[in-house]
Amino acid sequence: MMDCPEPVDPVEYLALYNANVRFFGLGYMTSMSVPCPFCAAPDFMIYKVLEVQKKMEEGATCGCCRRSARAVFSDTPTGKRFEIFQTAGPAAPEWLQPKLRWITDVQ
Repeated sequence: MMDCPEPVDPVEYLALYNANVRFFGLGYMTSMSVPCPFCAAPDFMIYKVLEVQKKMEEGATCGCCRRSARAVFSDTPTGKRFEIFQTAGPAAPEWLQPKLRWITDVQ
């Protein structure tokens, strides 16, 4: 596990999250690295932008806070929609809003 102090409030979280978003590559190989949705640690999930749904459905676990999350996608008449759910680890900090539901909440 990495040594990663967690943010203590929404302002610190957003600054860290924005600092840890990365895009790299060109054309159809363009990829993205997104931070942890709970503690904003870098490299929570890395994927080619063309494979975002597959990767988000698989989910990931943070190397810092050990929380896990994944997305559930659904088709709508106008496109796709998704929601990110927590799947493991300790509860998110109280100040982190909106709260992610737990995957067990999905019917």
